[in-house]
Formats: sequence, C-alpha cells, structure tokens
Amino acid sequence: MIDADYSKFKGFIKTSYVIVMVLGLLVMIGWAFDITVLKSVIPGYSTMKFNTALSFMIVAASLYFQLSGTNSKKVIWKIPAAFVLLVGLLSLAEEFIHKDFGIDQLFFRDGVSDLAASARMAAATALCFVFISFFSLVLGSNNKRVLQAAQISLHLATFISFTAIMGYVLGVPAFYKHWIITSMAIHTALAFLLLSITSALIHSSYGLTSLFTGDQIGNVMARKLFFQMIIAVFILSYIRVTSSRFNWVSTDFGIALLALSFILASLVLIRSNARALNAVESKKKEAENHLVQTSTILDSTPDPMIIIDESGSILQANKQTSEVFGYSNEELIGQAVELLIPQRYKSQHGAHRTSFFAAPKTRMMGTGLELFAAKKDGSEIRVEVSLSPIQIDKKTWVSAAIRDVSERKKEEIKLNQLASIINSSADAIVSKKPDGTILTWNKAAEKILGYTAEEIIGKKVSLIFPPDLVDEEKIIISMVTRGETVSQYETLRVRKDKKLINVSITLSPIRDNNGEIWAISAILRDITKQKQEEAEKRRVEEVLERTNKIARIGTWEVDLVNNTIYWSKVTKEIHEVPPDYKPELEPAINFFKEGKSRETITKVVQEAIQTGNSYDVELEIITAKGNTLWVRAIGQAEFSEGKCIRLYGIFQDIDEVTRSKVTLNQRNLELQTILNSGHVSIISTDTVGTINHFNSGAEKLLQYSASEMIGKQTPAIIHVREEVEERAKELSEIYGEEISGFEVFVRKARDGKFESREWTYIRKDGTTFPVQLVVTAIKNEVGEITGYLGVATDLTELKEVEEKMRNYSILESKSKEMEQFAYVASHDLREPLLTIINYMDLLLEDYGDQLKGDGKRFADSISRAAARMDELIKGLLDYSRLSTNKELEDTNCNEVLEEAMADLDILIKSSKVEVLKNKLPHLKAHPLELKLLFQNLIVNAIKFARKGVKPTVEISAKEINHGWQFAITDNGIGVDKKDWKKIFHMFHRIHGKTEYEGTGIGLAHCKKIVELHNGEIWIDSVPGQYSTFYFTIMTS
Repeated sequence: MIDADYSKFKGFIKTSYVIVMVLGLLVMIGWAFDITVLKSVIPGYSTMKFNTALSFMIVAASLYFQLSGTNSKKVIWKIPAAFVLLVGLLSLAEEFIHKDFGIDQLFFRDGVSDLAASARMAAATALCFVFISFFSLVLGSNNKRVLQAAQISLHLATFISFTAIMGYVLGVPAFYKHWIITSMAIHTALAFLLLSITSALIHSSYGLTSLFTGDQIGNVMARKLFFQMIIAVFILSYIRVTSSRFNWVSTDFGIALLALSFILASLVLIRSNARALNAVESKKKEAENHLVQTSTILDSTPDPMIIIDESGSILQANKQTSEVFGYSNEELIGQAVELLIPQRYKSQHGAHRTSFFAAPKTRMMGTGLELFAAKKDGSEIRVEVSLSPIQIDKKTWVSAAIRDVSERKKEEIKLNQLASIINSSADAIVSKKPDGTILTWNKAAEKILGYTAEEIIGKKVSLIFPPDLVDEEKIIISMVTRGETVSQYETLRVRKDKKLINVSITLSPIRDNNGEIWAISAILRDITKQKQEEAEKRRVEEVLERTNKIARIGTWEVDLVNNTIYWSKVTKEIHEVPPDYKPELEPAINFFKEGKSRETITKVVQEAIQTGNSYDVELEIITAKGNTLWVRAIGQAEFSEGKCIRLYGIFQDIDEVTRSKVTLNQRNLELQTILNSGHVSIISTDTVGTINHFNSGAEKLLQYSASEMIGKQTPAIIHVREEVEERAKELSEIYGEEISGFEVFVRKARDGKFESREWTYIRKDGTTFPVQLVVTAIKNEVGEITGYLGVATDLTELKEVEEKMRNYSILESKSKEMEQFAYVASHDLREPLLTIINYMDLLLEDYGDQLKGDGKRFADSISRAAARMDELIKGLLDYSRLSTNKELEDTNCNEVLEEAMADLDILIKSSKVEVLKNKLPHLKAHPLELKLLFQNLIVNAIKFARKGVKPTVEISAKEINHGWQFAITDNGIGVDKKDWKKIFHMFHRIHGKTEYEGTGIGLAHCKKIVELHNGEIWIDSVPGQYSTFYFTIMTS
C-alpha cells in the first residue's frame, strides 16, 4: 500500500527514476562507443559496468511504470525487477563461490583492469540491486512486515552508496573498494543513493524515512540537524584527512583536534536548534493561546466546528461537535476526521482531502452532493460542511463548520414537493415583496406572461401592469398588507410581447414566524380564453335574443308539480299581454283559436304528458287584443320516475311567414299562370340557336307544339325576315363586322348585356302580332355561356291600350275645355243672377210693405229661387276650381282643422254642436282643399243633426300602409245603406228641399278633393244613430 503522503513527493520520485534511466542509457552509449567520460566520469577511476547500466534502466523503469500504470500493468512491470534481482544474486554468487556464469562479459569487457572479472559489477553494486529490486517486487503490498523489510533494504542500499560517495569525497578508496575485488563507480553510487532515497519516500511512514518526513517538531528538527551535522562532519573529516595526509599535525593531535572541533560544531548546532526550538515553543504557546481563544470562539458558534491538519487529524473541536456527534472532546482530539464520516464514504475522503490541500480555498464541501455525518451511536445525519483554510507557520489547517441540516432537508423536501406542485400548476404563482419586487416566478408564470424567472426576479411587478392600471397595484397591496385576502380579482396584465391578457388574481399575505407580513403570494390565472368565450357567448346570446325578437321566438314552461306557467318576454308580446301578466294553464289554452287549433293543442299536450312524445304544430291564436295570429308551438316533456313533471318549449310568431307563404303560393300560382298564359312566350336555346325549351305560353301564342320546336328549330322561324335583315344591318354598322342569322338575336347578350326590343312574331297560321322580346345569356357557375333565354310579351293589348290612351288624352283635353266652359258659363250666369237678387232685395226693402197676398208670396219665391241658384253656381265654381293642378305642401292637419272651425265659428256656436278633436298628422297635401274637405263634412254633420239631440262631431286619424285614414263621426240622422254610394254623386239628394236644405254638391266636392290626394272616401252609418265618413290621404 502506498502512503497518502506519496502525492507530495510523486513528482520528485518519478523525476529521479527518469534521471537514473537516462544515466543508464548514457553509460550504455559510452560502452557502445567507448566514451570514457560516460563510463567512469572521473578518468582512471572505476567504470559503471554495462550490466549495471542496463540493470539501472530496467529497475528504474519497473518502479516508474508501477507508479504510473493500472493494477494489471503493475504486475507486468514486476518481471523486469525480478530479472534485476536474479542478475544481482548471480553476481554475488560469482563473488563468493568464485564461479563465472558468463553474465559479466556478455556484452563488454572492462579494459581498464587486468583481472579476470573485469566486466563483473562490484559486489556492493550487486547487493544494492538485490535490495532495490526486492523493493520493486513488493511495491504495493498490503503486508506491513514486508513493507518494513523493503524499507530497510532501501536504507541499506542508501548506506552502502553513501559510504562509497563519502570515500570518493574524502579520497579514501577503502570506503568504495572495501574488501571486495572490484570497486563501485562514483555515478553508480550516486544512482543508488538517488534511487534508494526517493523510493523510500513512497512508504514514508516506514523506517528511518518517517523520522525525516513527518510534520511534527521532532521530524522538523531531525531534518534540520541531520543535514547540518552531515555538512559539519564532512568538513571536519576532510580537514582531518587532509592534515594527516600532508602531516600538518601528528596523528594524536589530529584526533584530539577532530574531537574538539566536533564538540564545538555540535555546540553551535545545538545552540542553533535550541533557539529554533524555543522559538517554536513560543509560537506553540502563542498558538495555544490562540487555540484557547479559537476554542472559545468555536464554542460560541451554533454549529459544530473542527480544525484538522493536512493529515486529517482533528486538532480542535467545539462543544457543539460533542453535543451533536456524542463524542467527548478527548475522544475527538488527535483522531482522524474519518471518525465522523460514514463507513461507505471513508475510502473516498482521503483523496478529497488531498485535493483540497493541493489548492486550499474557502468553499462548501461536496457542492451539489448530499453529505452525511456519522454519530457515535452509528446513526447518520444530513450535513452541510463549509471549509476555510487557515495558514499558521507555513502550515495549512482547515476549519470545517458542520451544520446539521436534517430538519432543514425535510423542510426542503416539503418545499421541493411544494415547488413541484407550484411548477406543475397551470396557474402562475408569484411571490413579491410589499414594495412590488418579485421574489419567485413559477413555470406557469413564464408561460402565461412570457418572462423567464431569470429575466424578472428582482424586478418590479409593475412591469406586467398596463400603464393605466399602475395605481391598481397600490390599492391591492394596501389591502393585502392589512391582512386581507383578495380573491379572484379580474383585471388586465401585459405579456412580454406587449399583448394584453385577461387574468383572475388571488392575493394573500405571507407571514414570518413572528406573524409579520413580509411578502405577498399571488396566484394568477389566464382567463383570456374564458373572457373571449364569455364575450362570444354574450354575443351569441345577444344574437339569439335579437334573432328571437326579430323571429318572434319566445319560450315557455309548465311546471306540472306546482301547476305554474312561465312565459318569456317574447311569448307575452306574441299574446299581446302586459309584461307583468301571469299566465295560468286553462286561460293559456283558451288563447288558441276555438276549433281546430284549440283541439290540436289540447291533443298534443295530453299525448306529451302521457307518452313523452314531443310536438311541433302550427296553430292560430286570438291575442289579448283580439288579433288573430299564426304561431308555431314546439313542446317537450320531462319525466321523473315515470311521471311527467314538466313541459317546456318555444313559441314562435309565424303569422307573417304563414301569411307570406299563402301570398307566395298565390303569387307563384299567378306567376305560373302568367308564364303559361297566352301573353308570355319563354323560349331558350343552346349556344348555336337550337331551341331546347318552349313553354305553354309560346305554344298558345305561336300555335306550335313544344315537340315541333324543341331540338328541331331556331327562333328564326317565328320572326319576320325583313325585320331580322334590317336589325342585322344595324348591328353590323355598330360592331363593324357582319352579323347575321342567330347572332342577330344574341349579339348583345353574348357581350354580357341584355336586349329588350319590339319584334313581330309569326304564328303557325301565318298571322303576325307585336311582342316585346328580352334576350339574356344563360351562364353556368363559372360564368360560361351555355345558352340564351328569350322572354316575349304579347303587345297586342298594350297597343290597343295605347290607342285608348291617345283617345283618352283627347277626351281629357276636351274635359278641360268643358271645365273652362263651365267656369265661364257659371260666371256669366251668376252676373245677371246677382242683378236679380240685388234688385229683389231693393224691391222688398223699398216696397215690401206695399206688397200683399200673392205679390208678397211671388216676390219671396223669386228671392229664394235666386239664392238657391246662386248657391248652386258657387258650388259649380268651387268644383271646377278643384281640377287645377297644384304641388302638394307640408301640411299640419291640426292647424288646417282649426282654420276650418274658425271659418264655421258662428254656425258651430249657433247650432251648439260639440266638436271632439283628436291629434291629426303632418303630411303632404293641398291645405286649402283639405280645409274645404273638413268644412263640408262638419257642415254636413250639423245640417243633418237629429232633432232634440245635441249634435256632436268627432275628428280622428290613424296611420295605414302608405298613408293616413281620417274619420269624421256624427250622431245625426244617418244614411240608409242603399244610398252610401249615391250621396257622393253630383246634385244627388236623398231628402226633400223642405226637410233639409242643400244643393247636392258638397259631398261630391269631398270626393273630388280626396281623389286629388289619391285617396278614397266612403261612409259607415246606421240610420237614426250615427254616420262616419272615412277618407284616406296617401303619402306615396
């Protein structure tokens, strides 16, 4: 086994082996090339034999490679050592039994000596090789006795070689020739001395080597004193030998002088070493004082602390070490530190300690490893060890602070488990100081907010706040530092990539052992997706709500356990009930129209309750306001333990859709009728003009059957050739190219346009008729033309209508002339009439009292007839004026009614009529004519009041499609239904002149005024009760 201290001398030892190998090689070269200086160094002195040089190379190599190689190679390198041992033993045998084995002159013969054994190595040399090769063979042994013997053999080799060197130095041949025949060369002695001394350092704890290699004071003094004495002895011996050789002094005096000199030299050496020892003692006492102080300091530390030297011995241990490990201080001091190390780690510790002392510095022991220490009772504890080097008297010690971290490790395990939980959490978990400095940042926080822990720990949490929410942090921090917990607070945060995210944050205080808040924990959840989903849900709900409102879809539910009904807002709106209406089962059923609808809903509801069948029916209801609506009722039953407990579903207003369907079906029928009528011809062709569709209208108009035309003919057969040729010329001039044949009909359609043009069609029987033909291209889904469609309308009736219109225009012109004539005639008639009236008034005024009997009666009759005639003429004039064309004006009907009543103020007051006015609209109208309309109808109501009944007139209006409907109701005598239409004819009267006055023009005026506004007028009346005149004024 190689000593632990070997590492200190390793470089020196290996270097010495290399030197010896080089020396052996040089000597062998000297023998090979007869270089004397290499063989003997000192001319005339003994040479190093070739066998000796070879043996030096072999044994030095054996030692070198055993120290450098692996265990398997070490065994191999023992073979050369065995060879050298054999050579040494054979050489000794040759000396003692005087027998030549032929090994001495195997390579060369020493020409310096005449002896027979001139090539043989010296006996001392052979003996030294035996000693050294023996050491090489047992190198690495674990047997202490063998190692002790090997160490002694090295010391013997050292002694022999040193003796030879001393003989050379002092010039005493007896020291290097002895009693043996041949002598040891100087460089042989030096090689043996170097080999033996350096090899002895491999096992420095054995033999005399331990005396000189230890670190104790005795070892230091031995090294110092031994080498001083060797120098002194060499000097004194050299002086003595020289003085004797030159007879400077007598032999006796020389011996006495040598003894005296040796005593004086010893005294000087002893004095020097005594002073050194005293200095060491002083330092020792000082160190002991320091040690006491250190011990006091060590004892004041909370953790075990020990001081060890380079060999691993414990020099000092504090009381905490004894308390933790169970050893007394006496049991620890001087012991190897491995005492405190578990058995499984002891073999590795020596190398670690050596590594530390090779480059001592303050550090933690076993960084990244779990360390254990062994207590006296055999139990183990987890520890942390801090190493600090101490330099004292050029010696390096180390203080080791040992901290029992067993409990902390348990907590760390818990914390690691907690950290694992935290890092595996999908929520960001962050801790921060009250000032906002971030302390921890888990993996989820990195993922959610984009910052790594290294980037953000130590920075302010405001880094992730939107600029407009920075003050939010102050409010939250103040709440948490008061001990409050903020739960699921929803806000915004900013990611590293500047994107805003929605988060839900829960914050709570973190307290120390004293209950003081020193940090804040924040759990942050990314709810951006949730918010987006909620927004989308709200959007969908809003869309559904708007859709339901637009589509008029409501919901309903019947709780059969509690006999309650729920209607949504839309359902109530469909039923036209108030928002606070509370529906009940029987009244709810009664909303369905009596008959088929009510029977159907009753049946499907009962089936749903009994069998669980859902239903979807379209029925009619009568709303709370009496309106009839078509609705769609969808219902589903819910059962529990085999019993229906709930019905629920939707209720949709499909009135408009249903009525639209009816209308659409009607329109489709009408369209089909039109398309198949004799007035519309629909013909389609392919791209080259062959007819591929020929509708029934075409059949009726053209007298051809579809089978005669489809796939066989082109449209040219039904056209007048002259018209086609004329149109071809026109198109050729327009397009600058010749156009003829089928292209005449489709040229514009081919360009993406359509052409509407009058043509003359030829029937099968040869007769012709005019049509309006529209030709368009038929295209597929990719826009390619696949054919052409021609829709022709029979213009025969239209042409007849146009002829009638021309005739009507002539009549209208004549009518206007008649109106002008009526106006002029009425004016001319009225002038002489007014003369008659005026003269009759003068006659009665001046001579009325002279007229008696028939004269008086005749004069009154003339006045009355003239007055009636004047009223009739005025009516005719007003009627003729209504034909004048004027622009419609923005008209406030309320103001127009007020003006009309103001003009009739005397009549209204005298007849004591009560006029009830409702709010009337603003619209486009002829205000003067409208005022006349109101006046005529109010006067009419007053004129035909019932006797003995106070007359009342009510004016109202309501909005209708494209206009307004007015109503003027009175409580007069009424009109028989047979006369409802007649009363609006000019001069028509249903009462005699003696009963009720009038000309029969007023209502005709009203009718014409209403027609000027594109409206209608009619009456609803019950004789003896009331009359209501309705008229409409259209806005578009």
